Amino acid sequence: MQLIGPENRLIPTANLTRDDAKPDAPVVARLVTELANGVYTVNWTAGSADGHAVKGAYRFTVKTP
Repeated sequence: MQLIGPENRLIPTANLTRDDAKPDAPVVARLVTELANGVYTVNWTAGSADGHAVKGAYRFTVKTP
């Protein structure tokens, strides 16, 4: 997982975590700094049940008053 911020900067995150005791538990990436206003992109890659890699991306915007 990569978090890309404004100006295409890589935003650091803590190590990914997951509760393996729960089969559908989400994978969590905790932020280590606050996010500034701007558009961010999350690029992710995961292994599917049959072993093939799947990947995707999504964007979100941070806008504080």
